[in-house]
Amino acid sequence: MQKLFILLLVLVSTSCKDIIDEERIYESSVELLAPTDAAILSDIDVNFAWSSVEGADEYVIQIATPNFGNPTQIVTDSTVVTTSFSTTLLVATNYEWRIKAKNPNYETAFSTRSLEIQ
Repeated sequence: MQKLFILLLVLVSTSCKDIIDEERIYESSVELLAPTDAAILSDIDVNFAWSSVEGADEYVIQIATPNFGNPTQIVTDSTVVTTSFSTTLLVATNYEWRIKAKNPNYETAFSTRSLEIQ
């Protein structure tokens, strides 16, 4: 019985330590690098890039057309562990893209930009 109590105590303290040590990234923001805001592109193959956030384990990228305020379509909703994402946007139209950083307990707000494919 005493061994079980010690084991439970170790498990509980380890779990709490993980939460306490987790980087509180909610006050950070993702710096979007490319494409620039309101970019006009002629190539349908688009490479998105952003800076890393210290303490983030993954990033959520979402792409909508024409924008997130009034989306007619969510083109992409993906989670990646890198700071870049490549995709093909098949329709020549306006898009909005956004990124947020996440770890198991916290996340940043979305950083958003627009672009147009001609």
